[in-house]
Amino acid sequence: MTTYTQLIRDVSSYVENKGAKFMDAMPTIVSQSMLAVCRALPLEMFNAASFYSVAPQQDRIMFSQIVPPIEPITVDHLIVHPYQEIVERRSLAYVRMHGGQGTPSYFCDIPGGLLVTPKPIGSLQLEITYMTRPELSEEEPSNWYTQNTYDLVLTATLIEAETYLIEPEQIGTFRSRFSEQIVAARRDHQDMLRVNVYNPLAIAAEPATKGGAA
Repeated sequence: MTTYTQLIRDVSSYVENKGAKFMDAMPTIVSQSMLAVCRALPLEMFNAASFYSVAPQQDRIMFSQIVPPIEPITVDHLIVHPYQEIVERRSLAYVRMHGGQGTPSYFCDIPGGLLVTPKPIGSLQLEITYMTRPELSEEEPSNWYTQNTYDLVLTATLIEAETYLIEPEQIGTFRSRFSEQIVAARRDHQDMLRVNVYNPLAIAAEPATKGGAA
């Protein structure tokens, strides 16, 4: 099993100065690399759901206001209760242009939360399905990604460790490698589905459009 310790050891072989500054930075570097991997290769096995009560005329849902607060990597989808209606992801420009009042039909990402439209006329409840970040640290030494896509995790970590590399000019090579590894990983999963192999770790659906920043 490939572990956090092995990842640190492998990254260190590309690093010029392996002193305290580098070691202190590694938890943040690994956290950011896992974020990049999860966004590029989202898996339903890491999805969770939270419910949030929306007040009339409230069109912003802030993750910090949800009880307990959440820090999603991506929001997979929203469902409006009690209507059981799915809220579609659209661009920020589309959501802002749509406006109006009624049952929310569209949402987009904004910093720290979501923007929905139309504004709800009355109180309702939103079910937010989102992807959580799998831990990777000394306390949680491995996860699905390190066990099944370790080369991808290593490449992402090397990209995040750019300022410490012996040859920082290699960053272009690492980015190209990361893109190729993502394509290969997604293809492997799709091949499993095409041959009707049961796959409880299915890749989460990607939105057709992505919202911007407010």
